[in-house]
Amino acid sequence: MSEHHDSSRNIIVLTRAMESGKSTLAQSKRRLDEIEAAYKSPFLPTQFTPKPKPWDKVYLSELCEAVTFGKTSKAYLLHIAEVSDAIFRPIRMLKTVIAAVVLLGAIIVAWVLFRE
Repeated sequence: MSEHHDSSRNIIVLTRAMESGKSTLAQSKRRLDEIEAAYKSPFLPTQFTPKPKPWDKVYLSELCEAVTFGKTSKAYLLHIAEVSDAIFRPIRMLKTVIAAVVLLGAIIVAWVLFRE
């Protein structure tokens, strides 16, 4: 398998993770740096004009779809990471808060039931 094919595959895998919210901004930046270190010239020059905020999942999907067709500059991929993070960070935070509230509730119930 060629080096270009490997780097393209890794970029597409990362893009799918960003599109689904499974990669945070920090994780995406770190992965892009790893891809850049592992391959010679993994990113292709790409001209693009970012859409102003607010961003939505439709815009994120459009950005990710373009990667499949070769839009893979590092700046473009970082923009995808930023859009993904802006969309999914509030969802991740909400899930964390809900988990903390459930855990706290369970601790309170256990304390009430099992105190002497």
